[in-house]
Amino acid sequence: MRLLQLGLLLALASDDKVKLSDDDLNALLSLRSGLQKCVNANGLGVQALTGGYYCQVKIQFPSDTVPKWKDPKSRQLEGLSYDFKICEAVASWEQVWNSTTIFTREFIDALPNGWEEYAWQRINKGVLL
Repeated sequence: MRLLQLGLLLALASDDKVKLSDDDLNALLSLRSGLQKCVNANGLGVQALTGGYYCQVKIQFPSDTVPKWKDPKSRQLEGLSYDFKICEAVASWEQVWNSTTIFTREFIDALPNGWEEYAWQRINKGVLL
Protein backbone atom coordinates (compact mmCIF):
# COMPACT_ATOMS: atom_id res chain seq x y z
CA MET A 1 0.00 0.00 0.00
CA ARG A 2 2.90 2.35 0.77
CA LEU A 3 4.23 1.79 -2.74
CA LEU A 4 0.84 2.69 -4.23
CA GLN A 5 0.69 5.87 -2.14
CA LEU A 6 4.19 6.87 -3.22
CA GLY A 7 3.30 6.15 -6.84
CA LEU A 8 0.14 8.25 -6.58
CA LEU A 9 2.04 11.16 -5.06
CA LEU A 10 4.66 10.97 -7.80
CA ALA A 11 1.98 10.83 -10.49
CA LEU A 12 0.18 13.77 -8.91
CA ALA A 13 3.32 15.88 -8.56
CA SER A 14 4.68 15.11 -12.01
CA ASP A 15 1.50 15.69 -14.05
CA ASP A 16 1.71 12.23 -15.65
CA LYS A 17 5.45 12.49 -16.51
CA VAL A 18 6.32 9.49 -14.32
CA LYS A 19 5.17 6.02 -15.29
CA LEU A 20 3.54 3.95 -12.55
CA SER A 21 4.40 0.30 -12.12
CA ASP A 22 1.88 -2.21 -13.42
CA ASP A 23 0.85 -3.12 -9.86
CA ASP A 24 0.30 0.51 -8.86
CA LEU A 25 -1.61 1.24 -12.05
CA ASN A 26 -3.81 -1.84 -11.58
CA ALA A 27 -4.52 -0.84 -7.96
CA LEU A 28 -5.45 2.68 -9.04
CA LEU A 29 -7.66 1.44 -11.87
CA SER A 30 -9.35 -0.95 -9.42
CA LEU A 31 -9.99 1.94 -7.02
CA ARG A 32 -11.42 4.03 -9.86
CA SER A 33 -13.63 1.14 -11.00
CA GLY A 34 -14.90 0.56 -7.46
CA LEU A 35 -15.68 4.27 -7.06
CA GLN A 36 -17.54 4.25 -10.37
CA LYS A 37 -19.63 1.22 -9.39
CA CYS A 38 -20.42 2.66 -5.95
CA VAL A 39 -21.53 6.05 -7.30
CA ASN A 40 -23.57 4.50 -10.10
CA ALA A 41 -25.30 2.10 -7.67
CA ASN A 42 -25.88 4.53 -4.79
CA GLY A 43 -25.81 8.00 -6.34
CA LEU A 44 -29.56 8.48 -6.95
CA GLY A 45 -29.03 8.96 -10.67
CA VAL A 46 -25.60 10.56 -10.42
CA GLN A 47 -23.05 8.80 -12.63
CA ALA A 48 -19.28 8.51 -12.38
CA LEU A 49 -17.76 8.66 -15.85
CA THR A 50 -14.16 7.65 -16.44
CA GLY A 51 -11.93 8.93 -19.17
CA GLY A 52 -8.47 8.13 -20.43
CA TYR A 53 -6.50 9.66 -17.54
CA TYR A 54 -6.35 7.19 -14.66
CA CYS A 55 -6.67 9.83 -11.91
CA GLN A 56 -9.76 11.49 -13.39
CA VAL A 57 -13.44 10.72 -12.78
CA LYS A 58 -16.29 13.01 -13.84
CA ILE A 59 -19.30 13.07 -11.54
CA GLN A 60 -22.31 13.80 -13.77
CA PHE A 61 -25.82 14.66 -12.60
CA PRO A 62 -28.76 13.34 -14.65
CA SER A 63 -29.59 15.38 -17.76
CA ASP A 64 -33.04 16.30 -16.42
CA THR A 65 -31.55 17.92 -13.28
CA VAL A 66 -32.40 21.60 -12.96
CA PRO A 67 -29.47 23.60 -11.55
CA LYS A 68 -30.43 25.74 -8.55
CA TRP A 69 -27.17 27.20 -7.22
CA LYS A 70 -25.66 30.37 -8.64
CA ASP A 71 -22.07 31.49 -8.37
CA PRO A 72 -22.19 34.53 -6.05
CA LYS A 73 -19.72 36.50 -8.18
CA SER A 74 -20.72 35.68 -11.75
CA ARG A 75 -24.39 34.93 -10.95
CA GLN A 76 -24.22 31.99 -13.39
CA LEU A 77 -25.81 28.67 -12.57
CA GLU A 78 -23.35 26.02 -11.48
CA GLY A 79 -22.69 23.15 -13.84
CA LEU A 80 -24.08 19.67 -13.50
CA SER A 81 -20.74 17.89 -13.60
CA TYR A 82 -17.73 17.83 -11.34
CA ASP A 83 -14.21 16.64 -12.13
CA PHE A 84 -12.94 14.44 -9.31
CA LYS A 85 -9.22 13.67 -9.11
CA ILE A 86 -8.65 10.33 -7.38
CA CYS A 87 -4.89 10.85 -6.95
CA GLU A 88 -5.45 14.12 -5.08
CA ALA A 89 -8.12 12.51 -2.90
CA VAL A 90 -5.83 9.61 -1.96
CA ALA A 91 -2.94 11.99 -1.24
CA SER A 92 -5.17 14.16 0.97
CA TRP A 93 -6.55 11.10 2.74
CA GLU A 94 -3.01 9.88 3.42
CA GLN A 95 -2.07 13.21 5.01
CA VAL A 96 -5.17 13.23 7.22
CA TRP A 97 -4.72 9.57 8.15
CA ASN A 98 -1.10 10.16 9.19
CA SER A 99 -1.98 13.20 11.30
CA THR A 100 -4.84 11.32 12.95
CA THR A 101 -2.53 8.42 13.78
CA ILE A 102 0.00 10.75 15.38
CA PHE A 103 -2.74 12.48 17.37
CA THR A 104 -4.09 9.13 18.53
CA ARG A 105 -0.67 7.96 19.71
CA GLU A 106 -0.11 11.20 21.60
CA PHE A 107 -3.56 10.87 23.16
CA ILE A 108 -3.03 7.27 24.20
CA ASP A 109 0.44 8.00 25.58
CA ALA A 110 -1.13 10.70 27.75
CA LEU A 111 -3.53 8.23 29.39
CA PRO A 112 -2.62 7.28 32.99
CA ASN A 113 -1.70 3.70 32.00
CA GLY A 114 -0.98 4.52 28.36
CA TRP A 115 -0.99 1.65 25.90
CA GLU A 116 -1.66 -1.05 28.52
CA GLU A 117 -5.10 0.31 29.43
CA TYR A 118 -5.97 1.10 25.82
CA ALA A 119 -4.91 -2.34 24.54
CA TRP A 120 -6.80 -4.12 27.33
CA GLN A 121 -9.99 -2.19 26.51
CA ARG A 122 -9.61 -2.86 22.78
CA ILE A 123 -8.94 -6.57 23.22
CA ASN A 124 -11.74 -7.11 25.71
CA LYS A 125 -14.06 -4.51 24.18
CA GLY A 126 -14.22 -2.86 27.60
CA VAL A 127 -15.82 -5.91 29.24
CA LEU A 128 -14.53 -6.71 32.70
CA LEU A 129 -13.38 -10.32 32.95
